[in-house]
Amino acid sequence: GIRSATAVTAVCGYCHSVLLVNQNKLLQSGRHSAVLNDLSPLQIGTTGKWQGKSFILIGRIQVHYEAGLWNEWHALLEDGSSAWLSETNDRFAFTRLQPASAGEEKLPEFSSLKVGKTFFKYQSRRYAVADIHKTSRGRYVAEGELPVSLPNSETALVADCRNGLSFITLDYSSGQQQPEVFAGRGVTLKSLKLQNTRRKEQIRSQAGYVKGST
Repeated sequence: GIRSATAVTAVCGYCHSVLLVNQNKLLQSGRHSAVLNDLSPLQIGTTGKWQGKSFILIGRIQVHYEAGLWNEWHALLEDGSSAWLSETNDRFAFTRLQPASAGEEKLPEFSSLKVGKTFFKYQSRRYAVADIHKTSRGRYVAEGELPVSLPNSETALVADCRNGLSFITLDYSSGQQQPEVFAGRGVTLKSLKLQNTRRKEQIRSQAGYVKGST
């Protein structure tokens, strides 16, 4: 069954069909999606603690781009809310989608962003743009439950920004005047007190295969 009350998409773990969640019913979308087994120690069912709350990973979006891939893990917290654990090149950050009114400051336009040269304020903190991604969402695959739909084709316009351990992602993909903001902090896996992670020999033997093919 569906774990999360906010799930709108689910991917079958057996046949990889992308299912739409409507009033707790699963509807076929006619699409399939299968992630690549990578070097991540995380997996669906990994549990841990963040900010004093227990969580379980119930979904993942995997993005393939020119420099490799990154993972966005959907974490279901003990209070029923959702957060995202992003994983790129062994760097991790926990973030939540912020309400549209959370930041009073006008955020920069995507076309003006430059890595290491664009600075701006959000909720009284000064952030530097650390990474910029312009990626076709046709290269997005997923597993498990997600609180968002998996687009067929769309260009993702995303910037990762840092202030020390404070971390925000600006998502300009919707074309709205202001981007969606996901705010949180960089974390280490050790600090999350993880359980049910992938074993090293499991990672080595499965790396590079489409999940479910071996």
